[in-house]
Amino acid sequence: MKRISEVLGVAHSNLMERKAGCHCGRPSRYRVADDERLLPQVRAICADGGANGYRRVTAHLNRELATAGKRVTPKRIDRLMKAHDLLLTRYTGRPVIDKAYDG
Repeated sequence: MKRISEVLGVAHSNLMERKAGCHCGRPSRYRVADDERLLPQVRAICADGGANGYRRVTAHLNRELATAGKRVTPKRIDRLMKAHDLLLTRYTGRPVIDKAYDG
């Protein structure tokens, strides 16, 4: 194994870990069931009117969840709103106007 790790230019411990099949990284904490529980609240905030992007929706939701001692991240709300087509259209600046060059 040592010679293989030298040839490949990787750490010996990395090869041993892969061979053992051990995944010692951070555990996956994402749960789809939590998203399904949050979706009605997100829809209600979006339906209240106004321009609500994922950051503003996250702020409203965190205010509601603060009483229960819970919070959500903007990334999770962004992913949830994107999956259910609730995101606002992105502002990209002024529209490009094609003008003919008059020289």
